[in-house]
Amino acid sequence: MKIMVCGPIGGAGIDKILEMREFLESEGFETVKQFSKGKDYSKIHDFRKKPMLVKK
Repeated sequence: MKIMVCGPIGGAGIDKILEMREFLESEGFETVKQFSKGKDYSKIHDFRKKPMLVKK
């Protein structure tokens, strides 16, 4: 079974997630690498205040 560390990714949040994941791995747990190549969603911009784009 793998553990996925979740939390806010804005600001220093992604660093805290990575630190927790590293700690868990050092303790023998297997974790989901959600920020690995092709899976890093931390730079996605949302569609707030862009209602016309959302409708498309």
